[in-house]
Amino acid sequence: MSTNACDLEAVRRFEFSELKTLLPEPPCRVLEVGGHDGLQASLLAALGYEVVSVDTAPAAKQAQHFPVIKYDGTKLPFPAQSFELIFSSNVLEHVAHFSKLQSEFARVLAPRGLGLHVLPSSTWRLWTSITHPVRIIRGGLGILRRRMSPPSEAGTNSRTWRWRHLLFPDRHGEKGNAITELYWFSEFAWRRRFRQSGWSTLQVLEMPLFYTGQLSLGRWLNTKHRQMLARVLGGASKIYRVKPS
Repeated sequence: MSTNACDLEAVRRFEFSELKTLLPEPPCRVLEVGGHDGLQASLLAALGYEVVSVDTAPAAKQAQHFPVIKYDGTKLPFPAQSFELIFSSNVLEHVAHFSKLQSEFARVLAPRGLGLHVLPSSTWRLWTSITHPVRIIRGGLGILRRRMSPPSEAGTNSRTWRWRHLLFPDRHGEKGNAITELYWFSEFAWRRRFRQSGWSTLQVLEMPLFYTGQLSLGRWLNTKHRQMLARVLGGASKIYRVKPS
């Protein structure tokens, strides 16, 4: 991975490099949930895994990395015991019906199969809120640029929405708000949610990379700098290795 900049794709590639040691040996059938543009599915396939990737709203340019199948976010369109591994990256916090989807995971998972999920940490939530002024500056400049353009009804509605949401940090996931997410993204809370959904947490590892929701100073802090910051401030995400109870 290039260390010249820290954009979202660079972050995902780094996270994948860190979790490779937790993957079972190929050949192995893997279901990726929340595939977006298929980047990490392509990295799994390059290692020799048979990969199927699904998402509720695949990215428009999904073919640039790997095909992603659209599904309804609740019912997985696969028969029981179809996969040896279920993988997701920064997805489960956006799932409204967490327990229902976890039941689907258990249904399509083969005996002795595992789940491997990258999830945001309380560190990420804290520093994303602290660096919210970065979003205000960026958003404010964007609004000013649009106001210099010819006005339109759609543009006015968009500006109103942006001003309202720029003032306060938004929640990132489906539960709580920017303050209570400090709890919901904690290791204790994630372990508890897995346990209540019928899963046992086998292992939790911190990703040694610091970043925020704004990817603050993205062009000035390279990957090595962000690894150094993670040693002091904490990692932005954690890897959860789980199995059905």
